Amino acid sequence: MIDLKEKTVKTVAGNGKKGRDKYGGQMWNSQVLNTPWDVVYYKRKARPQYQQQYTPQPYTPNQNFQQLQPSPAVPTPSPVRCLLIAMAGLHQIWALYLDKTSTSTCSSMKSKWCSKGLCTMVAGTGKEENRNNSYNGQRASFAQPSGLCLTKPSSRGSGSNGSDPSLYIADSESSSVRRMYLDSMGKFRVLNVAGGSPDPTDLFSYGDIDGGAGANSRLQHPMDVAWNYKRNILYVADSYNHKIKYVTGLSDSHKQNHYNNGGGNTTTGGIPGSTGGSVHTLPLPVKLNEPNGLHFIENPQDGSSLLLIADTNNHAIWVYNFDTYVIKKLQLEFPKILESSPSNVVGTAQIRLNRRTGGQLMLRGRVILGSSSGTEISQTIEEPHLNWTLQLPDSTWESKEIKSNTSIPAVIGAAADFKYLIRIPKQEWEEDKTNENTENSTSRDGNRRWNDKYNPDFENESDEDSEDESDDEEEIVILRCQTSVCQDDDKCVPVEFDFVVRVRFGDEENTPQAADTFFPYTLPYNNGKKIINKASSEIDSPASTYCVDSSMESINNMSAPTTLTSNN
Repeated sequence: MIDLKEKTVKTVAGNGKKGRDKYGGQMWNSQVLNTPWDVVYYKRKARPQYQQQYTPQPYTPNQNFQQLQPSPAVPTPSPVRCLLIAMAGLHQIWALYLDKTSTSTCSSMKSKWCSKGLCTMVAGTGKEENRNNSYNGQRASFAQPSGLCLTKPSSRGSGSNGSDPSLYIADSESSSVRRMYLDSMGKFRVLNVAGGSPDPTDLFSYGDIDGGAGANSRLQHPMDVAWNYKRNILYVADSYNHKIKYVTGLSDSHKQNHYNNGGGNTTTGGIPGSTGGSVHTLPLPVKLNEPNGLHFIENPQDGSSLLLIADTNNHAIWVYNFDTYVIKKLQLEFPKILESSPSNVVGTAQIRLNRRTGGQLMLRGRVILGSSSGTEISQTIEEPHLNWTLQLPDSTWESKEIKSNTSIPAVIGAAADFKYLIRIPKQEWEEDKTNENTENSTSRDGNRRWNDKYNPDFENESDEDSEDESDDEEEIVILRCQTSVCQDDDKCVPVEFDFVVRVRFGDEENTPQAADTFFPYTLPYNNGKKIINKASSEIDSPASTYCVDSSMESINNMSAPTTLTSNN
């Protein structure tokens, strides 16, 4: 679970080991999982049951008809908050309960209550089949359920009364889409929506056929589903057909025959196990390549309906607007560091290079895992992963990553080294072409002047001001490391720290053409509880700087120019 506000990551279920348990019943991450592929958050408030039920009574001679008497009141269902899990490896649907709830919502357990943190199976026998069941979802079977989405509860009349939402499931290996009713009595009945075969053991009925829902249509390895709650339309990522399909006319009726092996209904041409409706292909002007993810959202700015499409093998995300019928590629913009907060700076260095010839900078160092209290870490921690980001002043600067470790062993004193070679280009000089410009810009170097792109008013400055500005000109190089340390309670605390190099330039012939900076830094760890990210004044690591007037042979072997180097 990722807390976007606290910027923490916590494991809530599973322990990283593949399990074979088909029933569950353990708490939180004590329960082993098997290839979970998707999750959705489900929340239902308690509401009274308004439907009035009657029980037939025995016939008596004084009655001309069978008397009907009200049955006992139907109990109010418990409120529930849970995570529904597509357990692809076990061909089941599981739930992680975030509140204590009654067994009517947790039908796989024999106890009266399901505790908070309980992780258990709610639907699926564990057999790899395409079997529906209208009475009990635990007798249904799935074949690698991969994608999930929830519908919103539909209202019937007014007040709080209404039908429960449904869970739609992209059942990949059966090439079908299934529907599971999240009814308040915890039966979780399962039926077919589109694709698949009437034979529950047939997992090879795939193709590309639109038309009536159920087995009248054909899909091929659908990977995800999304619900358009504004139009009551279900969208399907038909992966191996490289298309987006959508299903219209879905019924909320529970009074249909949902078996695979008998019955049928007129809305689906007699095909059993279907909710009705029809399947269509969404016309798109782009060619998809195995789309694997879908998500429906409403634009908060103009209220337009958008469908996000993860075009997996095209390495792109598309945004389709249902109101304008326009599809655009989502452009992800990752902001640069730009400025380094003083609290993030753990090492600084200042160098001076020859502006006329350019130069090279070797930025290297070592990050050591240590204890801020001076004692050994008593708790075991996970191996911290390091994410490096190098920011250069502009695109004319080139960088080459020589070595950057992406992790540190979880042992006190363990270290991770980093090393970057940065090429700093020379800047052009211009011949003065007019006497006026020559008079205003003549310096001790004769009729040549420095074209300072960082000072557009340079031509109007005096010789002394120009020389002072040359000495004060400074460029900033920032190397940022982002990491986190996870403790025994599975809570990971993020931290980031910066190494800053300030580059100044000189015109003298003896100004160095190369410099080497070294940053040692100890990543403090406070008794296994928290990473301490102190201000720079408290843990400012001095950098060793060596200015060397060396040849530039190593620069010539560098890669193409880049302004940002990161190690993900």
